[in-house]
Formats: sequence, C-alpha cells, structure tokens
Amino acid sequence: MIPAACADYPIARAITTGGGSPPVGGNAISLLKTGEEAYHALEKGILEAKHCIHITTFIIGRDEVGRRVFELLAQRAKEGIQVRLLIDAVGCMFIFKSFFKAIKEAGGEVQWFMPVLPFTSRSSANLRNHGKIAIFDQHTAIVGGHNIANQYIGPEPYHQC
Repeated sequence: MIPAACADYPIARAITTGGGSPPVGGNAISLLKTGEEAYHALEKGILEAKHCIHITTFIIGRDEVGRRVFELLAQRAKEGIQVRLLIDAVGCMFIFKSFFKAIKEAGGEVQWFMPVLPFTSRSSANLRNHGKIAIFDQHTAIVGGHNIANQYIGPEPYHQC
C-alpha cells in the first residue's frame, strides 16, 4: 500500500511501490537521468564537500574520467577533507595501486573490496561490490548504477568509435 503522503509525488510513489521506505520530511531527491548529469553531480559534490567524501564503486576507469575524479579526490584530501574510496578488486583489477598514490599521499584512504588473491574460499569468489555510492558531508548522496569511467559518465556523451 502506498502511503497517502506519497501519492502526489511520482518518485516517492515509485520508491515505496518498489518496497522502499516512505520519504521523511526535510529531505529532497532528484533523478540524474544521464551519465553527464551524474558526472557533474559527482564533480560538484567532490568540490563542494566541507568535511568528508566517501565513495564506493565497482569500476573506475584509467581514462580521463577516472583520472579527473582521482585528481579531485587527491586535491580535496590535501585540503584536509576526509577522502575514503572503496573499489571492487575485480571491477578495478587492471588498475595498478600506483594509480591511487596521489590520494594516499594526500592523506586519503583507498581500500580494495574482496581481493581475489590470495584466494580464500569458493563461496566468496563471486561476492562482488557492485554498489555505486558517493556520500558528501554525511548529508548528500549519489546512489545508482554509474561506474566512474568514460562509457558510464563524463562531461560529454560517450561515443564509441
């Protein structure tokens, strides 16, 4: 059953119909409909954070989008903002740890979710972190299905040659 308070709000209705909790007063939600919107929201959140940035994702590209996000995170960590990044070990298996050096040297944290080696058990082999979440100052979040790479998000639409 859809709460009466959600009936006039299509996003709230969709969330509650899908089994989510009804909205709580004092909050706002907006949909990022394109990869370009998601990219600009992520960049804005990183640049405007005052205290902390927490990001988890499955894939970060070694392309200009991934490099731009890393540069921004390193810059913000240097400025004293707490930066924490959790990436999936399989989704980012072709990224060398040196790629994260600037963030770590600036005081940020980078952790790998479920490293493949050493192999620990068969039951955990396919347990992956497909979450894509960015939280800024513990009050603003971007959640959804955009990995951080050219083919998913970026300042311009992605056109594969």
